[in-house]
Amino acid sequence: MRFLIFLIFLIPTLMPAQLVITIAGQPEVEGHVDGPATKALFNNPHGLAVDKNGVTYTADRWSHTIRKMTPDGEVTTLAGANELIGGQDGQGDEARFYEPWGIAVDDNGNVFVADTRNNKIRKITPDGTVTTIAGTGNFGTSDGYGPNATFGNPTGIDLDDEGNIYVADHLTHIIRKIDTDGNVSTIAGTPYLTGWVDGTGRNAQFHRPYGLHVGQDGMIYIADEWNHLIRKMTPEGAVTTLAGIGQVGSQNGFSSE
Repeated sequence: MRFLIFLIFLIPTLMPAQLVITIAGQPEVEGHVDGPATKALFNNPHGLAVDKNGVTYTADRWSHTIRKMTPDGEVTTLAGANELIGGQDGQGDEARFYEPWGIAVDDNGNVFVADTRNNKIRKITPDGTVTTIAGTGNFGTSDGYGPNATFGNPTGIDLDDEGNIYVADHLTHIIRKIDTDGNVSTIAGTPYLTGWVDGTGRNAQFHRPYGLHVGQDGMIYIADEWNHLIRKMTPEGAVTTLAGIGQVGSQNGFSSE
C-alpha cells in the first residue's frame, strides 16, 4: 500500500485501535494521475504537509513532482513534470525536481521542498513558481549564502514561526539552518562523521538524520534514522536524545529506557 496517502483518526470511545481510511490514491497502483482523490495516482510519495486551509501537499518522489490536494479531494500537480528529472526553476510544469523527499508549508501558502537528489532547497509560491533558495546542486557541506551553499541529500525540512528553515542533511549527518536572510549554517552534527553523541553544535553526532519537525514549543525534533533514535534540538543547536536506545525494535516504554 506504499502508493497511498493515509489519514488516521483516533476514536478511543468507539474502538480500541486506529481507523485507517484511504483519502487519495489507489491500492498497489503507481503512477501520476491528477483528478478526484479516489482516481488519482501517486508514485512513491514521501513528504507530506498541510497548510492552514487544509490543503495537502505531497512530494511525489518517483514522479519528481509536487502534488496538491484541496479539502474537497481534488488532486493537481503544483510543480514539476511527471518522470522528467532536472534542477531548473520555473512555473508549474516548466520546473524540474529530482526525487524530492521533504516538504513544508508556511502560513502564506509557500511550499518548501528538500529536493533530495538535486542537493537543493526549493521554494514554490502559491501560483506554482519554483525558485532555488539554497544549494548549488553539488554534494557537500559548505555553509554560506544560500546559492553558494552545498547539501548532501537533504530530506527532512520544516520552518519555525520566524521563517527560519531547518533541514536534515541525510548523507552528511548534520542539521542545517537557513535564516530569513538566506544564509545557510550547520547548527548540529559533525560533517561526514556518524555517531550517537548528545551535545551542542558540532559536538553532537547523528547517523543519517531523516525526518525533521519544528514543534509548537520551538524545539526541533529529528528522526535519527540509522541510530534508531528520536532526538530533540534547541534552536541554538543543543541536542539531546528524546527516545530510543539505539537498537532496532518495537518495544514500548518510557522515553529512552
